Amino acid sequence: MIEILNLVPMDKNKEIPSFIQHQLTSFKSNLYKFSIYKFSSNESKNILKLENLLLIKDLIKYLKSSKAKIIHIHWGSFLGFIGTQFNFKKKTILTLRGSDLNFSNEDSLVKNYLRKYFTLAAVRNADEIICVSKDLAQKIYNYSKKITIIPDGTPIEIFSPINKDVAKNKLKWNPKKYYILFHCGNRPKHKNFELALEVFQLVKETLANTEFIFFHNELSQADLALYFSGADLLLFTSSAEGSPNIVREAIACGCPVVALNVGDVQNWIEKSGAGGVVAHNKELLAEKSIETILNSKRANSEISALYSIQNSAKLISSLYSQLGQKYGLE
Repeated sequence: MIEILNLVPMDKNKEIPSFIQHQLTSFKSNLYKFSIYKFSSNESKNILKLENLLLIKDLIKYLKSSKAKIIHIHWGSFLGFIGTQFNFKKKTILTLRGSDLNFSNEDSLVKNYLRKYFTLAAVRNADEIICVSKDLAQKIYNYSKKITIIPDGTPIEIFSPINKDVAKNKLKWNPKKYYILFHCGNRPKHKNFELALEVFQLVKETLANTEFIFFHNELSQADLALYFSGADLLLFTSSAEGSPNIVREAIACGCPVVALNVGDVQNWIEKSGAGGVVAHNKELLAEKSIETILNSKRANSEISALYSIQNSAKLISSLYSQLGQKYGLE
């Protein structure tokens, strides 16, 4: 049995992000012994502040004392840097999801460059790297060739289609109206919320009976699945992504997606057979949104099974085993 230490970043609520939580609970317990270290420091704040120095000290102390043979670091940036720099001869796997490598329009140049610097330093030091999309893998190819592409798995037991009319009835939505969803994710500037509003206004000029529903991260995953099942469209205007879970979750519920071409979004939308990817232009986004709504074709939810939580776990498990066999860790 291989012992694996998972270094995970905490979100603003001091919790493990749901997509990482799903991944950690999807492995067969008889194959691996997992331990989890939650890290809350952020390179956007002054790293030399006493509170951050103490957090770093505690992390390094924990890494030194851990009996784990493999460290799986679920974030690049500063956590990835510390985890790979102070691994104490443990083997390291680094997962990159995009926000740790891509530039964000809501952050300063200093923060963007710091985050990228720490991430690339971690990439150079890691024994294996998981990228959630081909786009991310290409960005680090000159720094490491030890890359496996594995998107975060979609929990299809939660995100599965419900009859659209039934979902609208449960949500008490007007059956005669069209509903466009938009996920701000507590980062409205990065998600281009203003652009989405402009697109909605253009759509409404043609389809007056359209409602725009935006949300952050306040919905439970069960409620989110209900929203996707009842909605006519997910509008996705994010400026930079890796493999956005929200897009695959929407498709898993049959909701068409209209988006900008970021990360691996085009791949999933094309496979879904509904919605589309267009250039960064409000008129084109509105045109494609109207076309998609009036077409009323639902996305092919079955493609989500390609990267269900279970399938992603199998691929990651295989990587653990390969690393264990290569270095005699089992």
